[in-house]
Amino acid sequence: MATVDLEKLRMSGAGKAIGVLTSGGDAQGGRRGAPATPGPGPCPRAGRLPSPGPGPRRMRSVAAYVQRDMHLRASLRPRPSGSFPGCHVAGASCGAPLLRSRAERTQITCRCREPGLSWFWDGAGTDLPHHWPTAFALPCLLGGVCGGNRGRARGGPDLPLFLRLGLAELGGENRGLSLLRWPDRRSPVPVAWDGQGGTFIAGLQPGCPLFLDEPWDAGCWAAAAACTSTAALSRGSSLSMAQWAGQRLGEEGGLEVVSVCDVLSLWGLIQWDPSDLSTLAKGYEGLVEGGENINQANWLSVSNIIQLGGTVIGSARCAAFTTREGRLAAAYNLVQRGIANLCVIGGDGSLTGANIFRSEWGSLLAELVKEGKISESTAQTYSHLNIAGLVGSIDNDFCGTDMTIGTDSALHRIMEVIDAITTTAQSHQRTFVLEVMGRHCGYLALVSALASGADWLFIPEAPPEDGWENFMCERLGETRSRGSRLNIIIIAEGAVDRNGKPITSSYVKDLVVQRLGYDTRVTVLGHVQRGGTPSAFDRVLSSKMGMEAVMALLEATPDTPACVVSLSGNQSVRLPLMECVQMTKLVQKAMDEKRFDEAIQLRGRSFENNWKIYKLLSHQKISKEKTNFCLAILNVGAPAAGMNAAVRSAVRSGISQGHTVYVVHDGFEGLAKGQVQEVGWHHVAGWLGRGGSMLGTKRTLPKSYMEKIVENIRTYNIQALLVVGGFEAYEGVLQLVEARGHYEELCIVMCVIPATISNNVPGTDFSLGSDTAVNAAMESCDRIKQSASGTKRRVFIVETMGGYCGYLATVTGIAVGADAAYVFEDPFNIHDLKVNVEHMTEKMKTEIQRGLVLRNEKCHEHYTTDFLYNLYSSEGKGVFDCRTNVLGHLQQGGAPTPFDRNYGTKLGVKALLWMSEKLRAVYRNGRVFANTTDSACVIGLKKKAVAFSPVTELKKDTDFEHRMPREQWWLNLRLMLKMLAHYRISMADYVSGELEHVTRRTLSIDKGF
Repeated sequence: MATVDLEKLRMSGAGKAIGVLTSGGDAQGGRRGAPATPGPGPCPRAGRLPSPGPGPRRMRSVAAYVQRDMHLRASLRPRPSGSFPGCHVAGASCGAPLLRSRAERTQITCRCREPGLSWFWDGAGTDLPHHWPTAFALPCLLGGVCGGNRGRARGGPDLPLFLRLGLAELGGENRGLSLLRWPDRRSPVPVAWDGQGGTFIAGLQPGCPLFLDEPWDAGCWAAAAACTSTAALSRGSSLSMAQWAGQRLGEEGGLEVVSVCDVLSLWGLIQWDPSDLSTLAKGYEGLVEGGENINQANWLSVSNIIQLGGTVIGSARCAAFTTREGRLAAAYNLVQRGIANLCVIGGDGSLTGANIFRSEWGSLLAELVKEGKISESTAQTYSHLNIAGLVGSIDNDFCGTDMTIGTDSALHRIMEVIDAITTTAQSHQRTFVLEVMGRHCGYLALVSALASGADWLFIPEAPPEDGWENFMCERLGETRSRGSRLNIIIIAEGAVDRNGKPITSSYVKDLVVQRLGYDTRVTVLGHVQRGGTPSAFDRVLSSKMGMEAVMALLEATPDTPACVVSLSGNQSVRLPLMECVQMTKLVQKAMDEKRFDEAIQLRGRSFENNWKIYKLLSHQKISKEKTNFCLAILNVGAPAAGMNAAVRSAVRSGISQGHTVYVVHDGFEGLAKGQVQEVGWHHVAGWLGRGGSMLGTKRTLPKSYMEKIVENIRTYNIQALLVVGGFEAYEGVLQLVEARGHYEELCIVMCVIPATISNNVPGTDFSLGSDTAVNAAMESCDRIKQSASGTKRRVFIVETMGGYCGYLATVTGIAVGADAAYVFEDPFNIHDLKVNVEHMTEKMKTEIQRGLVLRNEKCHEHYTTDFLYNLYSSEGKGVFDCRTNVLGHLQQGGAPTPFDRNYGTKLGVKALLWMSEKLRAVYRNGRVFANTTDSACVIGLKKKAVAFSPVTELKKDTDFEHRMPREQWWLNLRLMLKMLAHYRISMADYVSGELEHVTRRTLSIDKGF
């Protein structure tokens, strides 16, 4: 991971627009997958005006929010004569107000400098108004004086700068001082008090920019004290800051200018011009046709679409783009619109086409120049095309990423069908054959089988052995003999046998009917899998990838290869596009050459692990040989979806290895009371799709029942303890470990599987149940937004659960496009609330006349849900009305999502395999004695891999008072939340992904479980 280089972004992004297109099949989440234009961030330098190009080449422009109720569209234009380049404002006439103070006491008007020219304001003779916004004034001064050599008049001396800031306008006390930093971002700027509530900042030299630690959201609209200078230019006249901002500054290489709007745009106090981002309708077809298919995008055009499926800009396969003539037309259309950065959302075919387009770009421009369609200077300006790819495919068939956009939503549709079919299948004792999409990739079928407990599976990567018909019928018969009333067979549409002969759903149905006589039905899901509402996972994933794609384009250089934004664990990474495409082609080649084991490995660690776990739970026969080990499994804490999936897989994994497996009802309290039951394979049948806790769960900690717990551990000879639950599970196991010195019976192997909707357990980035809870909250908020949209001018304050942990509020806020999300980990005060209310008021003046604010239940002791309701209601009176909604325990209910079912199943298996290994390691002389720190761990996904963390080592990283980890990875998402809510934020702290290589990542993956 790397911190964003703002100067690099500024230099690479200037004058080049971004185009977004989707190609190939649509995928859920693709709407949010379009690059989210980053919120503006500080930039330390003023820019060089681009030389005017011929034809439709436009000047670099910015959209300036210089007043709360005024939106100016301004462009920079050099004056052919005169010393002040100034700022041209479209539609302005002589005497028209350009900048007006909040108090409307002063204004700067447009001044006609010369007849026949555009209207310019150069600030000449105008003192800086005392009521200019502070954040507006400061960058003008820094840009005009400290922007490299721009602060030096030709032949003049270096000018020290003395800047006086009024603290009252910056929030009082030392707020203004703490925001200013030297370029190293660590050293504060030296200051001196003037004794009258102000501060002198001395010693600034030209070429030494300052940085703001955070955006001045409220300060930029506060009335500021005057900024004056005691320095004089070489001609001896004292200049105001406004004059400095418009001063013509040059050097031998050409004309360089610093105007007010230019400095503001570079410092990120105004949004990018909407014309810098365009959407390309109908994919490559629209790119070839051009015209109305290329449309400017703005904030409003992509608002309120995150909850919609498919893609609003359209997608199509284009035969013309496969020819050079088609790509030549596409290149011309892009250059005509000033687009030199392309974000492509699609599958491997679409991304391969984009890379070919990029490789031919230079020759295509040369051909356009030869035909006289563009000039040499235009070709030089757009000499390089940057490509960033986002993989949108429900098949998850692209190598290099753990998940593609749309896959999780497709799994939601499949599991909804399976859950519905299960009820009728059980009632009528039927066998169902479900055909899912996946012509060349079996990911959907594999994960669906794992998440539903299917009896048999057919996927292209692992054709069944010869004689599979007998094995399958035997397996179905065994399932019925254990008391099951249904069978589920899942088949990918591209399934084949070892000889390459297709295996169809109708063939499988006829086989079951003829050999077993079961009532068998076929269900082909078809394009149902492509439709519906995108899941929360896809919404957040596509938002993260879209933001990363924009940063990749802005950071790209002519030497940077075309990249694709991928997901590794929970980390966004950039991979060379063609390396991923070549790896994907290698999978198909391995399948064609019948190297199926290699094909599964090439699919990636996620696919391979899923396949191994499926075989373990579905195809492995129950061991008749018993070991001497006894394991107990219990649930602790609040109920969470996915608990039953983890218990089921753990029970069956333990039985398959010959262990004696007990389940404990009602948590540690049940263990103290002896509510212990030995279970077999069939006891956990049907648990996968059930929410809550089948074992029963309580928050009671073992400290209250230590003697009785020890007694029952001795009675049942429990040698390993698997605890599935939330923070209480982690804390309870920690108490047992700390009591080992007093009770030898507690020297056993222990493992915690985090399962809580709050996602507040140390040692893991994701807890079981949190994905289901986010989806439940998201669905509720979608309905609330619909109500607010229909009512108009209504704001909802929604309270989520989570205790002190703000994960639910933050992730749900991103998934539903919330305007704000208040959490305990990100402290806020009344000043911040005031900014949010003002932001909401401004939003109501646009076409989006509804608001949604989320609040974590314990985000603040005093700023309760009722307080926020009263605040928003009072401050928004006459503009909008307000309502509240407390989601409550509905976030704990419902059927588990595919993610929680799959994640719970994998954690259960991995935990049991780890415990079995530990038991063998500490088994001596007929007994188990485990007293090392690594014998009691928390299992969880940490960044890019599943890891086991000793509970004693996690203690130092835990905030027990607030029941959560001291470091929260998801806090990085809050920058994206604020940016998508249209706040002016700094991107200086944004951490972007680094370019990795697919082959190196593949070799570093542990092929084991």
